[in-house]
Amino acid sequence: MNSTGQTRYRFHDLVRLYARERAEREETREDRLGALSRLLRTWTALTCRAGSTVRLVPRGTGDASEAALVTRLLRVPHAWLQAEHASLRAVVTLADRLGLDRQADILALAHVQALARTSVQAGTPVRRPARHPHPWSAGAVLEGRP
Repeated sequence: MNSTGQTRYRFHDLVRLYARERAEREETREDRLGALSRLLRTWTALTCRAGSTVRLVPRGTGDASEAALVTRLLRVPHAWLQAEHASLRAVVTLADRLGLDRQADILALAHVQALARTSVQAGTPVRRPARHPHPWSAGAVLEGRP
């Protein structure tokens, strides 16, 4: 169970490694990038919703049948953002490494904005990272919890 009260399942590192090796052998680069792009759009939509940020994703990325799931996941937006920080960081880093720079930047920005808004709403003090002049920079989010 994570800090939002949701059950969270994680794959063992060996299972993730095996899945990645199989995907690299059996899927084309375009198919893998397409799957990652869909994942980024979903994470961005959830992150924007968590922070009630301006919509940064194209229309048509969500599905009305997913509304109950989104509502349940985002019951406590700040807790959700904190619980998913490592996953958001990993997917942004992966997308950046694979050349999906624009989508990685949009998700990082959405995460920064959502953390800023929900931190204020939750009354949570925010630590300013020492190496970044602005606490809400994308670099600050990627290096650790602001």
